[in-house]
Amino acid sequence: MNLATLRVEFRLRDCQGRRDRKRRLEEIIRKLRKHFNVSAAEEEGREADSARLVAAAVGSLRGQARKTLERVAEAIAAHPDLELSVCELRDL
Repeated sequence: MNLATLRVEFRLRDCQGRRDRKRRLEEIIRKLRKHFNVSAAEEEGREADSARLVAAAVGSLRGQARKTLERVAEAIAAHPDLELSVCELRDL
């Protein structure tokens, strides 16, 4: 079994406050879980217009989890409402 983690920090464009931020992040996390079959969660303690997400994937083949998380990072970077600032990918 191979495990990889992804940590992504970004800013939400046109965020109207904490409730709006929470709603938009929950939607992003739900889509990542459904489309990529990864475990994803928000790290707390961020400002109203910024966020940090952590995702993890497990693969049976070497590099499979990493490739999945690379696609997740690409999907987040391509999101029209987000400005990506930090993206860290690690194999464990």
